[in-house]
Amino acid sequence: SIKAAARNAAHGMVSFYNGNETGQIPGLLPGPYFWWEAGAMFGILIEYWYLTGDDTYNDLVTQALLFQVGPYDDYMPPNQTKSL
Repeated sequence: SIKAAARNAAHGMVSFYNGNETGQIPGLLPGPYFWWEAGAMFGILIEYWYLTGDDTYNDLVTQALLFQVGPYDDYMPPNQTKSL
């Protein structure tokens, strides 16, 4: 089914993410990936939830997005703006 294929794709995509592990930075993918690729991944996971109703990754996405919001609520946290 399409939902099963989407579930497999989401699982495969999340396997690259380690920001929820101790000592890692929530909301970022490990190198060689950039901040905007992590943002795209979390956006896709939100769409995955919306389209399938599967909330498996919602806590992961929430943690990542809230961690990266920045001091001015603009998604420009110091750990990212230093690279701009």
